[in-house]
Amino acid sequence: WRPSLEAGPLRYGDVLRMSAEGRCYEQLQDEQRLGKALSDYLSDYNVHVGSSTPPLRVVFFEDAIDHVLRILRVSQLPYGHMLLVGTPGCGGRSLCTLAA
Repeated sequence: WRPSLEAGPLRYGDVLRMSAEGRCYEQLQDEQRLGKALSDYLSDYNVHVGSSTPPLRVVFFEDAIDHVLRILRVSQLPYGHMLLVGTPGCGGRSLCTLAA
């Protein structure tokens, strides 16, 4: 068995619907729709945070999208905990803030 790289990465989540009642955990196949949904969440966060803190500026490249989806999946679990390890200034805190 060898995974097919032509199909793209396997991504699952419930981020495509903004309303809480219509969400379902599904395979995310449309990369443009996923990027648009994450950008919408980012702009919504920046509008609601107000002028007390600087707005988040995040570039959603493939690894950043994968990390946000992982953070969301773990944070939705009961007693879900995650340890983020990485170089300071690489965006881990911004991704966690956005996922929260």
